[in-house]
Amino acid sequence: VRSHSKDMPPAVGFPNLYTFRITGFHFLMKRRPPLLPPLATEGAVLEPLANSEEAVAITASELFREWLKCLATADVRPLHCDLRRPWDTEGKLTGALPVTWCVMDPLADRSLVRFRGQQASTIAHIARETLLQG
Repeated sequence: VRSHSKDMPPAVGFPNLYTFRITGFHFLMKRRPPLLPPLATEGAVLEPLANSEEAVAITASELFREWLKCLATADVRPLHCDLRRPWDTEGKLTGALPVTWCVMDPLADRSLVRFRGQQASTIAHIARETLLQG
C-alpha cells in the first residue's frame, strides 16, 4: 500500500493503511481453511478458531498473492469486510449495499470506505499489475 501511495492517496477517497490491514485480516478469516478467527461480537476478543478443516502449510508470499487475487476482482465483486462477521461477505447482516466496498471498523461499527469515483477500479488494477509482476 505504501509503495502505491501516490496512486492511491487517502485524501481523495482511497482506503488508508489501517483499512487495507482490516481487509487483510478479513481475508485470513474467510479463506479456507481460515487462519484467524473472527472477533467476538463485542470488545477486542477473538472467538475460538473452529478446527474443522485440515491445516495446510502456506507461505506468507502465497497468502499475499491470494489476498491480491481478492483485491484484483474488487472492482466487479465489491469487498465487504467485517471482522466480527467475516462470513457475511455481501453485507446481508449489516444492510450494507453490495455495490460498493464496505470495510467495517470493528470499534465504531461503521464503514471506513467512502469511495468518490474509480477507487475500486484503481485498486483492482494495481493488484492485477502486482500479480503479473510476480
